[in-house]
Amino acid sequence: MVTNYYDVPGQFTFKRIETSEKGVYEQEEFGFYFICSGEGTINGRTCKTGETYLVPKGHGPLEICGKFDILLNTYREQ
Repeated sequence: MVTNYYDVPGQFTFKRIETSEKGVYEQEEFGFYFICSGEGTINGRTCKTGETYLVPKGHGPLEICGKFDILLNTYREQ
């Protein structure tokens, strides 16, 4: 489930991504992904609470496996 908290072009976008088992998330813009709780894998890489990841622009889909609560911060012009 994805919840949009703030999304103003030219300022920033702030979202929450919650998974219970598996999910796929994709966006064109870069993003900082803050793992607030949970553990599992993202694109095969082990991730856990307290870690932060920078995903570059145009990366493609993220396959999220596990129970996660993730905050995403990004920027978009339009």
